[in-house]
Amino acid sequence: MTTIVGIKTNYGLDGIVLAADFLVGDYTDDGKLVDKGFCRKLQHGDYWVMGSSGLYNTRALNRFYGVLKGYKNYGSNEEKAKNIFREAIEKRRFMDVDTLNADLLTDDTLSEDTLEFILAIKEPNLNLWFVDHMGNLRPSPKDRDFDYLCAGSGSDSVISYIEGKIRDGLISADKINIPLAIELCRGSIASAERSKDAGLGCDLVVLTKTSLDDHGPEIRKRLKEAENGVFAKISSSYELAEKPQ
Repeated sequence: MTTIVGIKTNYGLDGIVLAADFLVGDYTDDGKLVDKGFCRKLQHGDYWVMGSSGLYNTRALNRFYGVLKGYKNYGSNEEKAKNIFREAIEKRRFMDVDTLNADLLTDDTLSEDTLEFILAIKEPNLNLWFVDHMGNLRPSPKDRDFDYLCAGSGSDSVISYIEGKIRDGLISADKINIPLAIELCRGSIASAERSKDAGLGCDLVVLTKTSLDDHGPEIRKRLKEAENGVFAKISSSYELAEKPQ
């Protein structure tokens, strides 16, 4: 249903790469996918990126991100948003996430699912956190060879993919730069897509100390252009075959 990956570099330019799939689906009680759609699971402001796993397209989640982006129609502004992040980092507790999940669980129109997040932020420092359903900020587990986090039902596929790369000597865990992090994120999403739990391509945002680059829209645009080109080529081949000799 969801795969979110965040990788922090330890070599070259300091940065964090976040990737996610685009698939949202409806499942039967026994786990069969009966319907699917498109949803962007990475959201960002000027200095932060968050990827969410759980319920999507809810008013509560839209309001949550609207506040973090400082939108006036959600009663927020830039300073309020910065204070929320500042307090969350200082206390290692994102209370707005705890409140968000409490609101979801008291709404009878929603199932008893909660949201978890991966947060990448560059102020005051460049950091990568897993945010659990109660808002606790957790770093990458100490037993991992480098700093990376994953969330969603595709997490096992991500861990298996990355550990396999290290075990087979295909990557050096102490030389994770941005290009390699991008490659690993893309491979992780592709690995999860082999099951029904993820799909519809790969979203991508790269955060450094001085920049935030949202590559998701460009990736989707290029994929669509490539798809259109292939269909046009196939169509033209039949047009040529139908021309009188």
